[in-house]
Amino acid sequence: MSIAAPPPILVSVAELREVLKSGPSDNDELERIQINAIQELESHIGRLFALRAGFEWTYRAAQPRSNLYVGIIPLTTITKVEFARPGKSWAGATELTEDTNFALMDDSRGLVTALTGPDSTSNFFVSGRNLFEKGFYRFTVTGGYDKTTLPEDIRQAVILQTQFYIERNTRTGGNMISSSKALPEGGSVSMFTPKNIHPQAQNNMRRYKQYWR
Repeated sequence: MSIAAPPPILVSVAELREVLKSGPSDNDELERIQINAIQELESHIGRLFALRAGFEWTYRAAQPRSNLYVGIIPLTTITKVEFARPGKSWAGATELTEDTNFALMDDSRGLVTALTGPDSTSNFFVSGRNLFEKGFYRFTVTGGYDKTTLPEDIRQAVILQTQFYIERNTRTGGNMISSSKALPEGGSVSMFTPKNIHPQAQNNMRRYKQYWR
């Protein structure tokens, strides 16, 4: 999985303060803690769910596959899909086109999460079995939820995980923040250790978890 841009804030500071029993007085710090909580939840389910626009997601297919999974829900748009054979650079990559090389595929919840080969034959099928070749696939995509579209179960998980970080930080005397992580666009966010998921937040996110096939 390639590194994506950091997530946006999904729950307002005002709403968090209505729920939290404690927390930093500085709003920027509270937002940083929420960003860490979102990233922790995304890492846990193996998918991004907070809105990102125009970022590159790289997927390695070690064997021919019938489907290619893009690790973001929901997948809104695909700007570009590129394919590079093993040992080749992206400079010589082949661009795939929708309807000719692939079609979008919904999951059981109606969220577009994957690409599947169309019925017609193309260069990206192996032996006529509608399988994508093994190699590297790079997607330029937009997807994820913002504040207005966020499902309630994920919203509650974000609140619970943020509260979980704050409470643990209080109990350990502030020692949970152990290091900083640089962000792609500059600046950094605090990193928390050890990594743990609030039990109810974990339960809320269970149905979104991707079991890569």
